[in-house]
Amino acid sequence: MSAQPTPIEVFYSYASEDEALRYELEKHLSLLHRQGLISSWHHRQIVAGTERLKEVDKYLETASIILLLISSDFLASDYCYSIEMQRALERHRLGKAHVIPVFLRTTDWENAPFTHLQGLPSNGKAVTTWDDRDLAFTDFSPLVPPILIFALASCLIIALQTGWLACLRHYLLRWLLWLNGSIPWNYVQFLDYAAKRLLLRKAGGGYIFMHRLLLDYLASLDISLLEKERSALSTARENTPPNLSQASVVTQRKNAGHKGVIVFIEIILLLALTCGVSLFGQVQQHASDIASTATTNAYANAYATADSATATATAIVAHNSYFSFLSRMGTPAFIDPLSQENSSRWSSYSTGSTRACQFTGGAYHVSQQTNKYVMGCNATGTFSNFAFEVQLAITRGDCGGMAFRSDSKGHLYVFRICQNGTYSVIKCVSNNGSDAETLAGSNSPAIHTGLGQQNKIAIEASGGTITFYVNEQQIDQVQDSSYVSGSLGLIAYPESNTPTDVAYSNAKLWTL
Repeated sequence: MSAQPTPIEVFYSYASEDEALRYELEKHLSLLHRQGLISSWHHRQIVAGTERLKEVDKYLETASIILLLISSDFLASDYCYSIEMQRALERHRLGKAHVIPVFLRTTDWENAPFTHLQGLPSNGKAVTTWDDRDLAFTDFSPLVPPILIFALASCLIIALQTGWLACLRHYLLRWLLWLNGSIPWNYVQFLDYAAKRLLLRKAGGGYIFMHRLLLDYLASLDISLLEKERSALSTARENTPPNLSQASVVTQRKNAGHKGVIVFIEIILLLALTCGVSLFGQVQQHASDIASTATTNAYANAYATADSATATATAIVAHNSYFSFLSRMGTPAFIDPLSQENSSRWSSYSTGSTRACQFTGGAYHVSQQTNKYVMGCNATGTFSNFAFEVQLAITRGDCGGMAFRSDSKGHLYVFRICQNGTYSVIKCVSNNGSDAETLAGSNSPAIHTGLGQQNKIAIEASGGTITFYVNEQQIDQVQDSSYVSGSLGLIAYPESNTPTDVAYSNAKLWTL
């Protein structure tokens, strides 16, 4: 198993009046988040009921990079200037953190304590004075050195822990395969493309096959097919007349290329088993992304071949596999991180202190105080045949899950899991919950029990066949055609006189 470096912690120190600008900056750093290079924290992530000062101090003391978002409001704030900034500069002086001033709005900062530090934008011009603010926010050159320093330090630690031999074997094998023309040198980009084509799936800092049957099939193949396939493709190219139509070339590739793709994936598996994807490759890719927005087409032919093989991979995988609905059997409808309302399909709603749907701490919280009453928070849109998955954590109380194919008459299905390890599938026939019908229910070892535990739940609703999953394991299936379409919602359900709150994140839906 390849070691996974810890993301660099970034702390935003800013005045509340600059919230909108802080959000814009965070959006421009989203690529670093997606690559797992950084994780960020700001005071808007403080959960209700938590002691504010203790939370701020905790993250300020552990952050590796501290961004001071400079404005007149920041300099006028006693807490920002006298506490957060002074502690940040002290940690910078001791070499425990890297402090970067970010000049948001024009103000007199010439004699401030941070004037000796290189700031952003690098020319010292405030972001709000630029004609193009996006251009101002992309001036990230001062961020690159600290990120590389911390990333390389993490890699050194990993090397000391796991041994240099494995890394040496990885780069030697990678170099030989590249020299032989078997793989691209930019292997991270190649693996990312394979993940987009649903042949692989990212797992932390490495990659794994999505389909067990495909993995077993590839493992049984003879690696010598690679040389035969390369020879066949080379011969086909040499014998292709210059005026041969594009359609004929594509036909030849399809007829002769599928085994080559299979062997390509064998090499992916070999490298993954040898050492995984190195952190150096990720840092190299990140630095390249910042330095230039140009894209490379050097391996377009290999990518096109992998793209044409996706349908073959889908045919190999049995339909009852957990990831079957991801393998081009449906159309992506939305991906919603459920972290903030302005870009979400869900919205905030509350009825006093009884029940609520709200975005808090980077997640979507659904809460219900009344015992044995479902609180549902619906997404926009109506869905019929679909696959849907979402991550949930029951932070208080009993049960969470989803309601689907619901209408205004009280017709709907409910799939819920509880922190004690039980689950149930319920059909409601009216707004009176007493006449609901239980279609399925039991205990499941797939459910992570206890408060605060993360569980990924999913359903695949295709006509009257509805399949239920927890943590990538199928736990049940029902046949019922009573309701064919309706709304989709996230729920909280107290069943033991305990107010319930459920935090949701990473919602994904495909229409079938």
